[in-house]
Amino acid sequence: MLVPSSRLIVFAALVLVPFALVMAVAPSASTFALAAMLGFVLVAIFDAASGAGRLRELEVSLPPTVRL
Repeated sequence: MLVPSSRLIVFAALVLVPFALVMAVAPSASTFALAAMLGFVLVAIFDAASGAGRLRELEVSLPPTVRL
């Protein structure tokens, strides 16, 4: 399961909410707001792709024999 970084969550709150409000209030500026939101989606995809690379380095090892 991929977990978004804290920076991405804060960035989402600072970008998506205001631009969604701009789209609702001023329809004439909706093209610009939609472009900004699309840019954010691209940043989110980049964040997910960079996080997947870190998972490949994760390794779990156990001793060969465990006696209880």
